[in-house]
Amino acid sequence: MNALNAALPLISVLIGSAITYLLNVRTRRLSKIDDLFHDAMAAVALVVARQKWVNSVSVIEGSQLQERDALWAQLDREGVENYARSIADARAALARASAYAPELREYFFSADMDTVYNRADEILSKLRSRLR
Repeated sequence: MNALNAALPLISVLIGSAITYLLNVRTRRLSKIDDLFHDAMAAVALVVARQKWVNSVSVIEGSQLQERDALWAQLDREGVENYARSIADARAALARASAYAPELREYFFSADMDTVYNRADEILSKLRSRLR
């Protein structure tokens, strides 16, 4: 009886520790999955924001037409580069999230570069529905 009295609290602590550990591991795993969906949502929102890049510059007194044209060209080039980069990032984020939501695959497999932008509301809705 003395051995049982000594072992019972130890067994209880071990069982409690095991349950706590398993719950913590499960919570961390679910949190990582939610983080993937949040990252994908942010990437899609960034595509929408970057699609509306700055494409005009007001006239600055004393500026030459050539300077203004060069600035417009630079802004346009940078805007297109940022937009293309954000689409690539969004597709990568959707690819990672598709491991847990296979219905997202159609958005990053599409050959159309503007799929993410054109279907952003639909994508965001599917991502939101997967959050816990």
